[in-house]
Amino acid sequence: MQKIEFKIIASIILFTVFIVMLQRYQLSESLIEQFKKSKMTKNELLANTISPVVSLNISLGLESSNELYLESIAKSNSDLLKIVLKNKNGEIIYSFNKDKKSVTLKKSDYTYVKSSVQDDLTNETIGTIELYFSDKDYQEIIKQKREITFQIFLVSSFLLLIFIVLIRREFRFLKKLTQNVLAYNPK
Repeated sequence: MQKIEFKIIASIILFTVFIVMLQRYQLSESLIEQFKKSKMTKNELLANTISPVVSLNISLGLESSNELYLESIAKSNSDLLKIVLKNKNGEIIYSFNKDKKSVTLKKSDYTYVKSSVQDDLTNETIGTIELYFSDKDYQEIIKQKREITFQIFLVSSFLLLIFIVLIRREFRFLKKLTQNVLAYNPK
């Protein structure tokens, strides 16, 4: 009887933990993936919005207008770490660094978007614009998801303990019944 009781309780625990953790993992991964796609779409949209204005300014020789425009873009986007505008020869025309220092960014700290700058009249590529966005909010989302997963695990464990106590209590009656049936002697 002890083996059956142990097998039933162990099976229920393993099944419950597996289902809860699998569901939580899938939900977390789905939310994180949606967040990443949304963030990347926003970043690409900003790059594609900037390119035509920069293109026009380059075509007209208005480098100072590009500086003012890109500085206003940098100020209005708090997660923008760095902007690099290059001409068609790859020479840097404009550079913005949020830290004001020439700091090399670690790949894990940013997402990168590159867009070509094309002349609208000739469709010739006249430069590129590179935007580096902070991944701080992405890291925060991952941290929150881990904390929530841990909390769900604790609550699930607590509920499983309560379930084990209740089911063991019911098994006492089943054990007593089994002993009485086995002790029954029809003679």
